[in-house]
Amino acid sequence: MEKTVSWKRPSKSWFKFKTDGATRDCSRNFGIEGVLRNDEGSLNCCFPRRLDGDANLAKVLAIREVMTMQLFLWANLLNLIIESDSSNAVTWMNKSKAAPWKPRHLIFQNIVLKGKVADWQIQYTPRIGNR
Repeated sequence: MEKTVSWKRPSKSWFKFKTDGATRDCSRNFGIEGVLRNDEGSLNCCFPRRLDGDANLAKVLAIREVMTMQLFLWANLLNLIIESDSSNAVTWMNKSKAAPWKPRHLIFQNIVLKGKVADWQIQYTPRIGNR
């Protein structure tokens, strides 16, 4: 039996940014994307990007993209929930020493950005919630 996972609205005055990163086959080409919705579920912003790397790198870079947008586009005014379907990326953001060496420099960059973002949370949502 398949578990039902659906998008949940953030609390009043919060925004939720759903991130994703994916690779195709064994190539080093991948894409990242994000969708920002407010507490009413309205679409506020989205982004797609194509990059080179692996699947873990894609997930970590998607999170970094959101944090960068938060700081530089919205002047750190949003209460933000970052949602990822990568339990690895979420764990690494909360416990940077658990990150493997390859994406660790990006995790540390994210940690620096994290310290500059006013009010944010990161949470894991299973991939099935992307449907």
